Amino acid sequence: MPAYTKRFVDVPQYSDEGSQNQVCRDILPAGIVPGLVVGYDIIEGPGRNGLNSHSTWDQVFVVLQGRGTLSRGGERTLLEGPCIALIPANTAHDVEVAPGDRIEYVYINKYLAETSVCK
Repeated sequence: MPAYTKRFVDVPQYSDEGSQNQVCRDILPAGIVPGLVVGYDIIEGPGRNGLNSHSTWDQVFVVLQGRGTLSRGGERTLLEGPCIALIPANTAHDVEVAPGDRIEYVYINKYLAETSVCK
């Protein structure tokens, strides 16, 4: 496996479909470490990352700073950094950020099958 070093700001940014005031970066994209993708999200309030569910990976959010509300499988939980949250595969989830708040977190996608790739 080759060495890999990137500054977050040097990675292209995007926003998820259905998101609001969100900036994402896949800081460790698919294909570098088999079965793993790591990303970085910032959501400014009022904002959200958009309701979604993933069938091929478990996801972990490592909240670095800020606060928001995680809707996960029908429950709502306050996320206030630093903290961690697990979102199992096939679990509908969204992060909502109130006006004037902001949340910054790293997400880790661990694929259930080593041959799966992120899209």
